[in-house]
Amino acid sequence: MIKFGKEFYRKEFHGKNTKEAYLKACKWYAVYVIANSKLASVQVEYIKAPNKITMVLYSVLDNLEEVKKKHCAACTSMHKSFFINESTNCNKCSMAGYQRRLEQMNIVKAGFYKEILNKRIEEKGKEK
Repeated sequence: MIKFGKEFYRKEFHGKNTKEAYLKACKWYAVYVIANSKLASVQVEYIKAPNKITMVLYSVLDNLEEVKKKHCAACTSMHKSFFINESTNCNKCSMAGYQRRLEQMNIVKAGFYKEILNKRIEEKGKEK
């Protein structure tokens, strides 16, 4: 399955060793991402360095087939509006519009996820 993702958050964790930093990162991820049902399609990447872990969060579009179907339906509809007697030639489709739709959807999704995560971090900070 091909997934389309966009980075929306990056955070560093430090410890006496890499293992301790990784455990801090996992705990943070569990509290702020896993526990939040609105952050459903998030992928995480851990970048290791001595005594440090950098965690990178990506918003991911899982259902690309649905986006493709919507794009093709819009394309077919437009084609029929302008070329009444010709059938749609999908072999010549550049899919540039499809790619732009994916990118736009992921920009919106990444912004939404970032907003939710920052709000959660702020709420947890006030609780302490």
